[in-house]
Amino acid sequence: MGKFGVKIVGLLVLLVSPLAYGQTNLSCERYKLKPNYTADFTKPSPSGWTEEQAYMEMPGTSVYYQLGIIDDILAFQNERKLGCPQAKKPLDKMYSNKRIAEAQTLRVTLAIGYNDSGGNGFVWDDYLYKIFLAKFQAPCGRPMNANCGFSLRTYDDFQAILTKNIFVNKVLEIQIINAARSEDDEDNRKDPEQIKMSELTQKRYHESFSNSQFVFYLGHSRNGGGPDFSPPKLLPNGHTDYDWYQKTKINSNKMVSELTKISPQNRPLVFSILGCNSRLHYYNRLRNVLPKAGLILSREEIYTVEFYEGALTFINGLQFQKSTEDMNIDFETVNIAHRQNGSQESSLLFMNTPLTK
Repeated sequence: MGKFGVKIVGLLVLLVSPLAYGQTNLSCERYKLKPNYTADFTKPSPSGWTEEQAYMEMPGTSVYYQLGIIDDILAFQNERKLGCPQAKKPLDKMYSNKRIAEAQTLRVTLAIGYNDSGGNGFVWDDYLYKIFLAKFQAPCGRPMNANCGFSLRTYDDFQAILTKNIFVNKVLEIQIINAARSEDDEDNRKDPEQIKMSELTQKRYHESFSNSQFVFYLGHSRNGGGPDFSPPKLLPNGHTDYDWYQKTKINSNKMVSELTKISPQNRPLVFSILGCNSRLHYYNRLRNVLPKAGLILSREEIYTVEFYEGALTFINGLQFQKSTEDMNIDFETVNIAHRQNGSQESSLLFMNTPLTK
């Protein structure tokens, strides 16, 4: 199950304790975690898992074991949703929107940006891509696990489409698109096919604005430059030219332009940029062009692992028809499980305004 800090225990107690009175259903009782912390509560609690472990693994050889921890936390949250009368609420208005209520297929696009690592030249795209594929196709270990049991319909090195029946009469389709030709940034820069691949992936991303109800970008924010599917522009010292991206906002402008071309009723219902400080960089521009959409953005710098947290938490919530409020609780729960300082603000936030029918 893993070792969790006191903060996650405290959070779950806070979430569950109001439900315990008069309840006999086990799914309404406190989650049985095994905390690992010292008696000195002035010191940060040791994290359940951290990004460092992910970087020590050999890319492409194993799936993050931490994803199982996310599964366990979300499974418990799902049990509360289904098993506790006090946790049940009227169906969120998002699900009564006709683009969901009347659709046979619900589509989530996960667009993996060009995730270079800076100084060491490693590009994470293929690793992220393969882990998502393994995760969604894995058998479901328990009834309350949701991010599993998908069937692979289409696959190549740069795009995959997976499907699963949900809500009895609907199909959930996940499109995953990937930008990098290889795991080596230097090789990609020399490969003319990388330019073509970057352009194709950006084109697929922009197309998803009209063919997917839910759109996620997972990658660098480029200091406000926008979702980026290409090797970054560099300074002479080899560092990313963040000032250039901030001034030009080259891909941010393209994103807004493509959204504006689409009729308002066909724009995404939920739009997410999982990149560092995306709330600061993009909230105002996105809210102007998506005034009624749900936005999932980051409040601060985020780790690669939190790409998974954001995408998996939303896709899990979608399958259980969770409200945006419930998803925010889930975001906070999985986030605190691994942050070294459990008291720091949750990095991901679902910001929603009423969706029109």
